[in-house]
Amino acid sequence: MRELPPDALNRAGDLPGEQTLALMRVQEALDQLEAAILSSPRLFWSRTLIDEESILEQLDFIRLNLPTALEEAEEVLRQRDQILAEAHRYAQEIVAMAQRRAEQLVSESTILRQAQAQAEQLLRQTYQQSEEVRRQTLQESERLQREAHHYVDQVLQDLELRLLESLRVIRNGRQNLQT
Repeated sequence: MRELPPDALNRAGDLPGEQTLALMRVQEALDQLEAAILSSPRLFWSRTLIDEESILEQLDFIRLNLPTALEEAEEVLRQRDQILAEAHRYAQEIVAMAQRRAEQLVSESTILRQAQAQAEQLLRQTYQQSEEVRRQTLQESERLQREAHHYVDQVLQDLELRLLESLRVIRNGRQNLQT
């Protein structure tokens, strides 16, 4: 049986427990599908006779679990949006605090310039910090989305190739029976 590529294991290891479990279940089902094909009896010319019911059961299992993995990826994206919203609210709170503090200092003419400078510096720092948090969160979410799409594409491509090979074997077997 084939193993997941090392980078896919690393990506799955970075996900929360349920997401890792869903990806492992899909991989396990694909491994069982491959094992069923590889352990099937051989016919003429190295063709394989497969247990259709077993293969179909594995495909149904994959169909049921793949949406779960995709839903979990969507949950990661929702969490990213929540983090961004919280960072934005936090930045607004800091800005509001800075503005209130600046207004207090404005009432005292001797400290006016200091207050304005501090408020502006705090606003810049807050903006820079919130932009950095936003940038990092967006990068992470884009990376997770790319990895999820890449993994799903690999799984579907592998499944497609296996199904095409099975279909080719079936057609050849039928042709051999008809001749």
